[in-house]
Amino acid sequence: MSILAKKQRIRNTSYILPDIISSYEELQRFNNLDLQEFDVFSLWQELYKVKTALAQLDLQQQPWLSTGPGQFIPAFTWLKARYRAIKEELNRRERDSV
Repeated sequence: MSILAKKQRIRNTSYILPDIISSYEELQRFNNLDLQEFDVFSLWQELYKVKTALAQLDLQQQPWLSTGPGQFIPAFTWLKARYRAIKEELNRRERDSV
């Protein structure tokens, strides 16, 4: 198990995992609250980045994200949740535009 270091990236990608201790913005990103501020194009870009990070993630040596004092989750779990949140936001915007 490797604990997430500050600004840790998924290997072979430029995707930086959130560090909730560093700032309020990172906490919002961890909880996917930042997605509402993205435009549609930026959401598609983020979706692509997350898919790439998931494809490059080594499940045997993946980083872990801190969720609180002494609490951690695998990066894979957060990336899957981020992917679903982006898809839901895109679907919500599509429904709202009709």
